[in-house]
Amino acid sequence: MTTPPAVVDTAVVKRLAWLDLSSVQQRYERREGAELKYDYVVSNIGLEYRRFLFLRLMYPDLDIAPPPRIAAYWRLHAADRVAFDADRAAVAVATPSSADRLVPPSGPVDDPASFSKDSTVRDLYAATFPCGSAEVWGWPDLMPGHRNSAPSLGLVHRRLAGAIDDCTRARLLTEARQRRAMITEWHDDGYYCSARRGTVNSPMRSCSATPGQVLLDVHWSDAIPRLIAAETGVVVVPTAASYLYYRSGDFLGIHTDGYALELTLLTLLSGAVEPLDCHLHLADASLEEIKALAETAGGLPAGGTPFGISTEPFLLSGQRIPHQRGPRDRDEETVVLCQNYAVLVP
Repeated sequence: MTTPPAVVDTAVVKRLAWLDLSSVQQRYERREGAELKYDYVVSNIGLEYRRFLFLRLMYPDLDIAPPPRIAAYWRLHAADRVAFDADRAAVAVATPSSADRLVPPSGPVDDPASFSKDSTVRDLYAATFPCGSAEVWGWPDLMPGHRNSAPSLGLVHRRLAGAIDDCTRARLLTEARQRRAMITEWHDDGYYCSARRGTVNSPMRSCSATPGQVLLDVHWSDAIPRLIAAETGVVVVPTAASYLYYRSGDFLGIHTDGYALELTLLTLLSGAVEPLDCHLHLADASLEEIKALAETAGGLPAGGTPFGISTEPFLLSGQRIPHQRGPRDRDEETVVLCQNYAVLVP
């Protein structure tokens, strides 16, 4: 049976992670009609596309064909010939002998019949990316959920100086105000834990809007992933991003972020917001333990360490660290930029 390499080629991982796929992502979102509402698959498609390319490069003798969604993304990437050739050349520096594996074949790769249904590919994927998105690939769940989807990351709760400059923040705020009319309301009174997604959720009142052109350009470029790698030593890629609007009475009960959302970057765009209470002592607690604690405390247990959200971005390993924000008791609306990142090869 084919097994993952004992030592991952970090040069390949970095070159794949730092491809600027902002244009590809925007075209894919338009194709899927996902510009106005959060879609889990659409947010994670860039991550899974990079993982698909990683497997093709690492195993040049193995026939690894993409599922239809990733095939469509591959075609969109290759359609911009100039950008695609530049990306291919950048990755080929790290793996010149396999560079042709980055080019889509001339045949219909988006035909579901051509997808790698071979269990060898599925098992190899599961061993390499134990918390990968079977949903994007169209497979059944790969295996029981893991409490920690990125062991190499450790616990992160720090400022990320230089991630968003004042000029960019002003442009983002302008766009956030324009998209205010397109918000999705998030109201829930339940308590849940999902091994499939690696999450715990508690009652919440909030609202958000999907990215526009400005946020997509900022989020899907390689600038912030490079900065995160320099700070943490871990290679990440962008996944979800949104504008969060906090109003009087809004709150977020204790929760953890899901797989493909291992890191969350929060930046204040306007107003002032209540601190984010981070339960560092629960980083290794089970999902069931966190849910039980939430239920006994009305979703807002005491004991968290408060971190202020300011114009200097705050980086949190939100998949591991349960966090919450208490009820807002002021009338002024606050806007916060939320960006998520996933570890490419855990």
